[in-house]
Amino acid sequence: MSAKYILGALSLLLANIHAAPTGNKPAPSVISYCPPTAATFETQQKIFAEFVEIMFTERNITKAYNIHLLADPNYVDHDAFHGPSKADGLALVVPWFHDTAFSVWNTFVQNDIGISVEMGVMKNGTTAAFVDFWRFQGTCIVEHWDVIEYVTGDSPNPSPLFPLPPPLKATTDGGKGQ
Repeated sequence: MSAKYILGALSLLLANIHAAPTGNKPAPSVISYCPPTAATFETQQKIFAEFVEIMFTERNITKAYNIHLLADPNYVDHDAFHGPSKADGLALVVPWFHDTAFSVWNTFVQNDIGISVEMGVMKNGTTAAFVDFWRFQGTCIVEHWDVIEYVTGDSPNPSPLFPLPPPLKATTDGGKGQ
């Protein structure tokens, strides 16, 4: 038996081991947290922090989804702009995600729900507030809801959710183009 064969078999075996996050930083060697296994509140907090980091700081939505979201057809996404599957979400979001500058304003986890609040400035200059709700089953995210509010600069409220980043480019579609 060749060393190459043994190393290949060993790497396949190790690829299926789930490493739990430790300390303040989640384990970088995790292949996937799904299918779900039991998790403490603290473990869910660390897993969610890793998810948000990969998605919004590393800006790698595909990697974040592959590591943290349950596989189709069991994952359910309630976003009104695409179908209910993980594949539907990626097909819609990936094309514009990298052209949107995100700032994460807050995250928290409670009762198996991770919530992230983000501001996004899209390529066309439209600013939007995003609130994402991610339901956990143990270590794995199994469901998603979101709320999106476009901030167009003509709000009667002088402080609509967060200050607008200067300069905000004018849009002709009232911010509904994305």
